[in-house]
Amino acid sequence: MNGSLGHGLGVATGMAIGLARRQVDACVFVVTGDGELQEGANWEAIMLAAQHRLDNLHLIVDANGMSMLGSTESAMGQSNLAQQLAAFGWSVWTVSDGHDPNLLAMTLGTMKAERNAKPKALIAQTIKGHGVPGLEGNPLCHMLDPTPGAFDALLAQEMQA
Repeated sequence: MNGSLGHGLGVATGMAIGLARRQVDACVFVVTGDGELQEGANWEAIMLAAQHRLDNLHLIVDANGMSMLGSTESAMGQSNLAQQLAAFGWSVWTVSDGHDPNLLAMTLGTMKAERNAKPKALIAQTIKGHGVPGLEGNPLCHMLDPTPGAFDALLAQEMQA
């Protein structure tokens, strides 16, 4: 669940605080894009989560280097996102192939098992529109649908694999 851009992490932080205060042994997972992390409300939630030592909060960042306006580096550099989160008191993992479901599942399992009084972040390095002809690497794929021809080509490619 999310809502307006930049509010998902704040909502998830509130849920994690509520669960922790009720001593409910449950985890909260939230997915954001690296472009979305340019919203200031996210950094308020990042600081709040660290202050409350929310080791039940798991942030998954789809780090594809693109926002709707172009590259994230051109808008607000994030080449050191892992260091920034760690400096705010988070445990951070980076997965260089964010398209590998087995690697993601293994890393998330490791994160969930770690109880060190720190919120956790997984930075999954991905390619925007991965595998979709006409959308891969295109910042406008936030708003575009694949054409019927591109969709058919993708299905044909998958059937050959």
